[in-house]
Amino acid sequence: MFAGRDLQSILPQIIITKIGETKVSQKVYFLASSSDEGKTWTFLNLEPYDAASIKTYVPSYTGDTEIPAAHQPELIKNK
Repeated sequence: MFAGRDLQSILPQIIITKIGETKVSQKVYFLASSSDEGKTWTFLNLEPYDAASIKTYVPSYTGDTEIPAAHQPELIKNK
Protein backbone atom coordinates (compact mmCIF):
# COMPACT_ATOMS: atom_id res chain seq x y z
CA MET A 1 0.00 0.00 0.00
CA PHE A 2 1.18 3.53 -0.66
CA ALA A 3 1.13 6.21 2.04
CA GLY A 4 2.02 9.33 0.12
CA ARG A 5 5.25 8.35 -1.60
CA ASP A 6 6.10 5.62 0.92
CA LEU A 7 5.35 1.91 0.62
CA GLN A 8 3.83 0.43 3.77
CA SER A 9 2.55 -2.97 4.82
CA ILE A 10 1.44 -4.76 7.98
CA LEU A 11 3.45 -7.96 8.54
CA PRO A 12 2.38 -10.70 10.96
CA GLN A 13 5.16 -12.54 12.78
CA ILE A 14 5.30 -15.34 15.34
CA ILE A 15 7.86 -14.60 18.05
CA ILE A 16 9.11 -17.54 20.13
CA THR A 17 10.90 -16.80 23.39
CA LYS A 18 12.70 -19.40 25.49
CA ILE A 19 13.36 -18.73 29.16
CA GLY A 20 15.06 -21.69 30.79
CA GLU A 21 13.05 -24.72 29.67
CA THR A 22 9.87 -22.70 29.05
CA LYS A 23 8.91 -21.58 25.53
CA VAL A 24 6.27 -18.97 24.75
CA SER A 25 4.94 -17.92 21.35
CA GLN A 26 3.11 -14.74 20.43
CA LYS A 27 1.73 -13.44 17.16
CA VAL A 28 2.75 -9.79 16.70
CA TYR A 29 2.42 -7.29 13.87
CA PHE A 30 4.99 -4.95 12.37
CA LEU A 31 4.52 -1.90 10.17
CA ALA A 32 7.02 -2.14 7.32
CA SER A 33 7.79 1.19 5.65
CA SER A 34 10.01 2.11 2.69
CA SER A 35 10.65 5.61 1.40
CA ASP A 36 12.93 4.46 -1.47
CA GLU A 37 10.61 2.27 -3.57
CA GLY A 38 11.36 -0.86 -1.54
CA LYS A 39 15.16 -0.78 -1.63
CA THR A 40 15.37 -0.49 2.17
CA TRP A 41 12.75 -1.03 4.85
CA THR A 42 12.20 -0.04 8.47
CA PHE A 43 10.01 -2.05 10.83
CA LEU A 44 7.98 -0.94 13.84
CA ASN A 45 6.44 -3.44 16.29
CA LEU A 46 2.83 -2.24 16.50
CA GLU A 47 1.88 -3.90 19.79
CA PRO A 48 2.55 -0.95 22.11
CA TYR A 49 1.17 1.78 19.80
CA ASP A 50 -2.13 3.17 18.62
CA ALA A 51 -2.63 4.83 15.23
CA ALA A 52 -1.88 8.33 16.56
CA SER A 53 1.39 7.38 18.28
CA ILE A 54 2.67 5.45 15.22
CA LYS A 55 2.92 8.79 13.39
CA THR A 56 5.61 9.81 15.90
CA TYR A 57 7.89 7.11 14.48
CA VAL A 58 6.53 6.87 10.92
CA PRO A 59 5.30 10.36 9.95
CA SER A 60 3.95 9.13 6.58
CA TYR A 61 1.57 6.65 8.29
CA THR A 62 -1.98 7.62 7.28
CA GLY A 63 -3.97 5.42 9.64
CA ASP A 64 -5.92 3.98 6.69
CA THR A 65 -4.76 0.43 7.49
CA GLU A 66 -6.44 -1.30 10.41
CA ILE A 67 -3.97 -2.35 13.09
CA PRO A 68 -4.76 -5.94 14.16
CA ALA A 69 -5.43 -6.54 17.85
CA ALA A 70 -2.55 -7.86 19.91
CA HIS A 71 -2.52 -11.60 20.68
CA GLN A 72 -1.82 -13.00 24.11
CA PRO A 73 1.34 -15.09 24.53
CA GLU A 74 0.81 -18.87 24.49
CA LEU A 75 2.81 -21.48 26.36
CA ILE A 76 4.43 -24.07 24.07
CA LYS A 77 4.20 -27.45 25.72
CA ASN A 78 7.20 -29.78 25.56
CA LYS A 79 6.65 -32.95 23.57
